[in-house]
Amino acid sequence: MKIQITKRIVQKIMDISEQRRISANLNMHTTNRINNNMSFLPDESGVRKEAIRFKENVKQGNGKEFSVEEAMLALMLQSLIAGAFDLELGSFVWRALIDNSRVFTSSDFAENAYLKNIRFDRRTIGDFELEYQEYEPWELSIYSTPASNDDMYIEVPCICAFSEKFTCPSITQKSINSTWMSVTPNEVFTMNNAINSAKGKVLTLGCGMGYYAYMVSLKEEVESVVIVEKEQSVIDLFEEYIHPQFSEKSKVTIVKADAMDFLRELSDGEYDCCFADIWIGVTDIETYMTVKVIGRRFREMRMMYWIEESFGIMLSGFVFLEIMEALSKELGVPIAEYEGPQISEYEMRTKDFIHRLLEKESITKVEHVDYYLNPKNILQLIDRSDLAY
Repeated sequence: MKIQITKRIVQKIMDISEQRRISANLNMHTTNRINNNMSFLPDESGVRKEAIRFKENVKQGNGKEFSVEEAMLALMLQSLIAGAFDLELGSFVWRALIDNSRVFTSSDFAENAYLKNIRFDRRTIGDFELEYQEYEPWELSIYSTPASNDDMYIEVPCICAFSEKFTCPSITQKSINSTWMSVTPNEVFTMNNAINSAKGKVLTLGCGMGYYAYMVSLKEEVESVVIVEKEQSVIDLFEEYIHPQFSEKSKVTIVKADAMDFLRELSDGEYDCCFADIWIGVTDIETYMTVKVIGRRFREMRMMYWIEESFGIMLSGFVFLEIMEALSKELGVPIAEYEGPQISEYEMRTKDFIHRLLEKESITKVEHVDYYLNPKNILQLIDRSDLAY
C-alpha cells in the first residue's frame, strides 16, 4: 500500500490510532469481566433504589426517560467500566454502552419458534447431553455484534441482561463439563439476517443444534434445506432428538461430509443460498477466511456467513496495521505502537493476506482512509480478488 504524506492524512491516521486504542480498552475491559463472571448484580434491591433516583435525574441519549430496569442496567455498565477511563472519556463510553444495551424478559423470546417448539429434556448420546442453560437475573452477556460509531473508530459491545431468570437450550459435553453449543440471544440476533434472506434451495454448512435449519424450514419461500456436517455425534443428536420435532421435517436432510470439501466440489446454482456456520466465534478467523475464499467463486448461489460483520471488524484491524506500516515506511521512522506483541501463526497468515490484498492500493485523500477501514469495503475487496488465503 502507498500513502501520500499530507498533514491531513497523517493527522487522520493518528486520530484513528487513538480511537482504536480506546475501543480495544473498552472491549477488553467489558468482555473480560463478562467472560470471567464478574458482571453479576450483588445487591438487586439496593441497585433498584439507586436506579429510581438515577432515572429522575438522567435522560437517555434520545431524551426519553429510563425505565427502572434500564436505569439498573445503566448503573451496572457504569460499574463495569469504572476506572478504565478518565472522567470525560468514561462518560462518553458509558453513554455509548447504554445506547446499545438491552434489558430482556422471557417474553421477548416467547414467540421464537425454535425456543417455543423444540424441547431439550435431558437426552444423552455418548459424551453429549441436551439440557437447558440458565441466565441468572442481571447476569450481563453480549447479545449481538459490536455497534459502530459513525464518526469514530470505536466498536461498542452490545450488552444485555435479563430482569428475570431465563433458560435456553444447550448441549453439554459431559467429559469436560462444558457447554458445547447453545441457542442464546446472541445466536438468535446474529442469525436473523441470514434467516430472513433464505429462499429456494438452502444449503447450510454446520448443523449445530439445528436452529438455522429449523427457522428457515418454516418459511414458505424455502423449498428444501440441506445440512452438511462431518461430526457423527452431532448428526446422531440431531437425527434422534431434534429433527423429529421439526414441523417441516420433510424439507430438511443432513449429509455427512467436510464442509470445505463439499463447497469446493459444489456446482454453482445447485442451491439458491448457502449459510456457513462452522466456526466457534470471531477468534476462528482462519476457518472463516478459508470458507470465504472458497465461496467467492459462486455467482448464482448467494453466500452468507455467520457473524461476518464481526469478522469484518477484526479484518479492519489488520488493514489498519497495514496502513500504519505503510505510513511508517513513507515517513522513514518506526511506529512503536505497531512493533508490539508477537502474533500467532494464523494471525500472521491473515496479516500476509491483507498485505497482498492491499499491495496495489493507494491512499491519496483523507476519505480513502475511511474507505479502506470500512468492514463492508474490506469484505467486498476480498470477494473481488483472486488471492488464495
